[in-house]
Amino acid sequence: FHSWSNTSGGGPVREAVFAQLRYSAELLNARCPEHLRPELYSAVCRLAGTAGFTAFDAYAHDDARRIFRFAIACAEHAGNWGMRAVALSDVARQAFLLGDHDSSLTAIESALIRADRLTPIERAMLHSFRARVLATIGRTQDALAAIARADDEFSNANSAGVSDPWHMDWYDTAEHDGEIGHALAALAMHGRTRD
Repeated sequence: FHSWSNTSGGGPVREAVFAQLRYSAELLNARCPEHLRPELYSAVCRLAGTAGFTAFDAYAHDDARRIFRFAIACAEHAGNWGMRAVALSDVARQAFLLGDHDSSLTAIESALIRADRLTPIERAMLHSFRARVLATIGRTQDALAAIARADDEFSNANSAGVSDPWHMDWYDTAEHDGEIGHALAALAMHGRTRD
């Protein structure tokens, strides 16, 4: 569904992924060994994230919000802090693109709660997007600090010996540089450039 959505857009994929999400959500009530529940909730969380973005792509913003909240609940139930952070970043990205910068900043900062439980690549993704939001609202020094933090975390991700979690396969060098580029462009709009 993720690949299909990337190549065809969210509209054509939406109904198929929604049907699969409804089915998968029912599986959360199934009996299974307790040690498998975190993986089950994590998998449903990942599917919900994909479904949420298909709704967002189709301008079904209320559906996207509802699905993103479900993804957060699944991640929390699984105790998966990394997937919780990604789900909250989805909420932040939607709010940002809809012009609700305050809600976007709140969501991204909520994602950074217990950042010690996140991998460097997860922290890099969060700090880079936080920098973008801060730059957009004109908080120059905070944005510059977030850019520096994001770059440090991204560098650490490649040298820390910690393998990146599967739910972060999309956040590569191009994605990181693009997000930092958005933040720097927003800073330039406020008359500030990176030192």
